[in-house]
This record gives sequence, C-alpha cells and structure tokens, in this order.
Amino acid sequence: MNYLGVKILEFEGDRNGLTHKYMIEPLARQGDIASVVAEDIKRIYLDLVPSLDARVVKRRQAILFRQRSGDGALEYEFSGEGLPLTSKTYREDHRAVWRVSYYEHRSRNGRLYPMGIVLSNYRNGYRLIVRQKEIRE
Repeated sequence: MNYLGVKILEFEGDRNGLTHKYMIEPLARQGDIASVVAEDIKRIYLDLVPSLDARVVKRRQAILFRQRSGDGALEYEFSGEGLPLTSKTYREDHRAVWRVSYYEHRSRNGRLYPMGIVLSNYRNGYRLIVRQKEIRE
C-alpha cells in the first residue's frame, strides 16, 4: 500500500515461491514488474544466513560474510547490539546490483526482528520500503 492506503500490489508465498495476486493497473502495463518485485521480496525475507564457506571479515563494529553467488558476490553485514543482520548486498563487477537494509531491530522471545526494511534495486531503479508494525508468532 502507498501512504494514502491504496493497494499497489499483493503477493502470496512461502519458501517454495511467490504468486502475484494483484497489481495496480499502471504498473501492470509496464511489463513483468510482478516477477521483478517478487524476486526482491524473496531477497528481503529468505536467505538471511551466509553459507558455511563464506569468507569472514571482522571489523571494529561489524562482522561481514562474503560469498560467491551467481555471477557476483553476496555480502552479509551483522552489526549493532546483539549483532543482527543489518544489510545484505549483491554485487557484480564490484558494483552494487541490489541492497537490503534492516534497521530498528526489536527483541521478542530472544530473537531480533527488523521493524524497518529498505530494498534498493539499482539495476531496475526502484526501492521497496517495508515497515513492520507488530511482531506475531
């Protein structure tokens, strides 16, 4: 939904994939935007842990994990109190293709949850901004 409460798009999914359920007409006329957005939503919520063979780089206030992924490299950054995942960046030829930033982490039942998420898709030139209002289990 946009800030006026108008539904822009809707997806339904699980670990096996996402299904496009609705997209506002002006976006639907632009081509297969639903598939691009669905992939980005998967990037936000899935693959949140680096692989066991990721290279570890320790910084003063962060721990980075870098690993090969497709034609590029994927970097996970864990920083802040409790070391939650704060960003995930995919690069090809040393240029960021997309980045997910996780912020305003809140603790519940011993786990940290981001209350704000921003995905920047540099290749396609847009951002998805997610604000979590509550945590349900």
